Amino acid sequence: KSNAEKSPFILKNRAGLRVFFSSEGMATAAVNDGCNAQFEMVPINSPNSATDKRTGEYENSATRFRNYEGKFPTVELKLDFNFESTWFNTDDQITSDIIADLPTGKVGKSIRSVRIWNKRGAETFFTMANIVWTVELEENRRILTLSSATSIDVFGCGPIIEVGIKFPRNSEQEQCNEIKPLGVTVDNKFHLPIWVESCSFPASIFVR
Repeated sequence: KSNAEKSPFILKNRAGLRVFFSSEGMATAAVNDGCNAQFEMVPINSPNSATDKRTGEYENSATRFRNYEGKFPTVELKLDFNFESTWFNTDDQITSDIIADLPTGKVGKSIRSVRIWNKRGAETFFTMANIVWTVELEENRRILTLSSATSIDVFGCGPIIEVGIKFPRNSEQEQCNEIKPLGVTVDNKFHLPIWVESCSFPASIFVR
């Protein structure tokens, strides 16, 4: 049964890194790469809003909203680069601007540019990366998917393709870095992690 005032949402994180997710009236929560987070926006005038019990990582926080009468609130995301910096052996401090006002009501795709900040010693610079925000409607639930705008597409009905990355050597004495696996194609597509697109130095992508 459709109920615009109490719509279930599912956030699919396909960004290649952990993200922090929040919205008006909702406590910030982390969603790991490859994970889904299901949550509900409950109007504060709902008779059950104070007694709703949910389980799981997301449902432990209060998610009460005003009656928005079909106008779905927007959400905001922050990319977490703390773990991914270990991939390319760097002590750089990498952060990103908040990605704000992401829609949840209208079905479709949108592309946003996000500024990635890199602090290396006394120097601070930034690169730009594009993300894709997709809103889909399935069985009266809105599926929100975050992914990189850069993807590898496989045409035809071929086998699953493995994707890896190789970084340059840090010094002449260092042995050539090995190819590190990133993952495999799903439905003939693989989205590169956002942290790959925002690297501040060259990287080689391999497929097999």
